[in-house]
Amino acid sequence: MEKVSLEVGRVSINNITKEDPKRIISMAFPFDGDDIEVMRLSRIVSVKEKVLLPLPNVDNQRYYARLFSIQILKNGNRIERTIIEAAGNIGAAGNISSQVKLAAEKIVSVMLEKSMTSAFFPAYAFLSAPIMPIRCYIADSFGMFYLKTVPDINVRNIRILDSDNLLFTEGNRVMKIKVNDAINNRWQLSGIVYKEKGDILFLDRVQNNRVIATGDDFIVSIDLSSPSTSTALNHKEQAPHAFLRLKEFTAAVGGNKISLTPAFSR
Repeated sequence: MEKVSLEVGRVSINNITKEDPKRIISMAFPFDGDDIEVMRLSRIVSVKEKVLLPLPNVDNQRYYARLFSIQILKNGNRIERTIIEAAGNIGAAGNISSQVKLAAEKIVSVMLEKSMTSAFFPAYAFLSAPIMPIRCYIADSFGMFYLKTVPDINVRNIRILDSDNLLFTEGNRVMKIKVNDAINNRWQLSGIVYKEKGDILFLDRVQNNRVIATGDDFIVSIDLSSPSTSTALNHKEQAPHAFLRLKEFTAAVGGNKISLTPAFSR
């Protein structure tokens, strides 16, 4: 089989619809030009292959913005909410760049064609103090250009739990909130689902009623039906982009069984 590699190239916003979101691991917006710098896999690979891929170094100061994730909450074929995570170029009103909004809107169209409800582009975001602070944005059914910034900068890693609820992180806690409360900025009505010893830097998508969280020195699989029985996952390697690896761990989680050893074999 063809050896997988990482490809880095520039793509115009109009041509981003030709990309497969499942292959993209990074989307950055350089100061020099109107294109998007995309890092993608040469092909879709297995979990074991992806977690062992080395990532090149990057100078974040070359970019005015990054797009880290897009999630869609649907009612049938109708989009009810869109949630994105992005960084950089935030004005006084807390608005993200129109270029980022346009790119996200076009990716949403591809996600709808492929029946995807989430897409993550996490490379280089795993920093406790990132150069560009990451913010969450929520749009209603009127579309991406009606994105509203979540005013609390401490609200991070918003993830869709189900049609009525969201998860998010706040420091060392995983929180749960009703969608309507989030839309109306009633974040104080959220409840604690899980608490860690250190700040949670990344929260994975929810699968099989579990979600995996990571910080500087921990990886934990949280059983949402019984958070007190959540499982700490020992990992042999520490890397600045560990949650790119973490993002794929859920594929090895099924029911109450967790198997991570193959991911670290060489």
